[in-house]
Amino acid sequence: MLDCQRDKFFLNKDCVYLNGAYMSPLLRKAEISGILGIRQKRQPNDISIDHFFDTLERARGLFAQLIHTARIAQCVVVPSVSYAMANAAQNIPLRRGQKILMIREQFPSNYYSWTRRATEVGAELVVVAEQYSNDLISKNLSISLLEAIDEQTAIVCIPQVHWSDGSIIDLRAISQKVHQYGGYLVVDGTQSVGAYPLSVADIDPDVLVVASYKWMMGAYSIGMAYYSTRLNGGNPIEDSWLNRIESDDFSNLVSYQERYRPGARRYEVGEASNFVLLPMMIAGMEQVIEWRPERFRAYCKKLADPCKELLRANRFKVAEDTAGHLFGVRISDNMNIDQIKRGLSKAGIVVSYRGDAIRVSPSVYNTEEDMNKFVQIMKELA
Repeated sequence: MLDCQRDKFFLNKDCVYLNGAYMSPLLRKAEISGILGIRQKRQPNDISIDHFFDTLERARGLFAQLIHTARIAQCVVVPSVSYAMANAAQNIPLRRGQKILMIREQFPSNYYSWTRRATEVGAELVVVAEQYSNDLISKNLSISLLEAIDEQTAIVCIPQVHWSDGSIIDLRAISQKVHQYGGYLVVDGTQSVGAYPLSVADIDPDVLVVASYKWMMGAYSIGMAYYSTRLNGGNPIEDSWLNRIESDDFSNLVSYQERYRPGARRYEVGEASNFVLLPMMIAGMEQVIEWRPERFRAYCKKLADPCKELLRANRFKVAEDTAGHLFGVRISDNMNIDQIKRGLSKAGIVVSYRGDAIRVSPSVYNTEEDMNKFVQIMKELA
């Protein structure tokens, strides 16, 4: 079991930060890495050709380790989830009359790419809703998705953990069924990878994308993606010179190359060798690998479970099957959400509000005292 890791972050002592799903605070070591990157750029005579490639390989290797795959060449640096989704949408086969499955209130960076693609080819975008039970306390997205997958399903684009309320989706079962029909599984792991175990070897996604600035504890405007070998022959949305073979021979770059570097590197963003953001993301991945996602999950679950029970006892609605690091709290009809927002803010408690849920996302820098303070304020406001 992990101990509290608060000393590894710069956090305001007067703030109870339960909002890691919005943005992680910056690791001290990530900040140092970014500063060193800035200092490196001010002395360009010290930047060698190797600097453009070695750091990228380090990032790919760490991400492969984090998501449990031996296919390092399938891992690439991306600037955002939307960028990775655009590459997926351009290269996954989709025909008129086929279906793309998503879940209700999915993150917009997923929704927009697939809406555009469905419209272009005449496919249908199907939004799958939850199945509720126990007076809206429990729900199961996985069952709804499995029932919706059939021979017309070309793509299932889903998260591992729902971004608004922490509902967990059974990726393994869904992967097996969509692949049974020859379809593709696209996973947004931004709200889980780093804080919740995920294994590419077990799930077999066709695309997995993760933004760095949440649970991988890195910088904003950078992330990692995995594309399976099914997509190795595709056409990327941009043509970066770094992604072509022999691009490390700077003296011969005008000998233009048609062939790409091995694996999925054709999908890597231009200027991926970012001398500031890339070292910061690497520092974050190194740290979460050291912590280990299963221990991260256990630490957060130990904080969250008693909190959820106390909230239920005070007329709040909290789903049963949620990730420890992210859960949604829904209020009763006679409660005032604006009053709750003001009360939590006045108490220095930072959470998010997504849809009709108060999103609570503790992390390894939080304590039982933080959670008890949150529950106490919620009880008073109720």
